Amino acid sequence: MHDRREGVWMYYRLAVAPGSLPEKHLQLLEEMLACCPEAQTLRDKLAYRLRSKSQANGREKFQCA
Repeated sequence: MHDRREGVWMYYRLAVAPGSLPEKHLQLLEEMLACCPEAQTLRDKLAYRLRSKSQANGREKFQCA
C-alpha cells in the first residue's frame, strides 16, 4: 500500500504485483460487482469526481497571477 498526505487529506493506494493472489482477488471482486447496479452507480460517480478533480488541477497549473 502506498500513501501520501495532501494538506488534511490522506490518500491510500493499493499496490499489488501482477499475477499475485491479491490481484486475482481484486479482479474477482471487480467481476462480481460488474453486474451490480449499485456498484456501477458508485463507479460512475467516482469517475465523474476524478475527471472533475483532474480538470480542476489542470486549470490551477495554468492560472495567471
